[in-house]
Amino acid sequence: MIEVSQIFSDENHSCEIDFSSAFWATDQLYDIFHNAGLTIWHDVDFVAETNDELLLVEYKNSNLPKAVNAFNPLEEEKLDNVARKYYESSYYLQAVRQVEQKKKKFVYILEHKNGDSVMRKMVRKRLSARLPFRLQNQLALPGKWIESLEVLSVAEWNEKYAQFPLKLGEGDR
Repeated sequence: MIEVSQIFSDENHSCEIDFSSAFWATDQLYDIFHNAGLTIWHDVDFVAETNDELLLVEYKNSNLPKAVNAFNPLEEEKLDNVARKYYESSYYLQAVRQVEQKKKKFVYILEHKNGDSVMRKMVRKRLSARLPFRLQNQLALPGKWIESLEVLSVAEWNEKYAQFPLKLGEGDR
């Protein structure tokens, strides 16, 4: 049996996240979508499956010394793009992973120069309005399309999800 590493880096190689203790994990959605010609689809950076949860994880960090694209995380277009990442990744995962019974959690790890807890709370509120929380309640579905949304700093991620440690690159601290 071939061992497949479940330690992934973001596209800028500025962080490393260890999903070795996950039942299953991937960082390949971008490649899968693009190899299928779905260049308009958005994808989350990482997905990890545990016994009862499916974590869809997006990582953005504009605090890096090498960061070229500083961004405003409260900008409407940016929030729309992050929400699309959840939807389009979720569609794919529901088809290939048979995850209807798992709690689907969207975690947005956000580091920003003005990235305090107040800013992350504002991002969470605005992003939450773009996700299907209200719709799933109105339809009274037997299962949920999304269980929760968290907007966390790297430190908060490491505290809450200690089983999946995230390390910043040496030159990016």
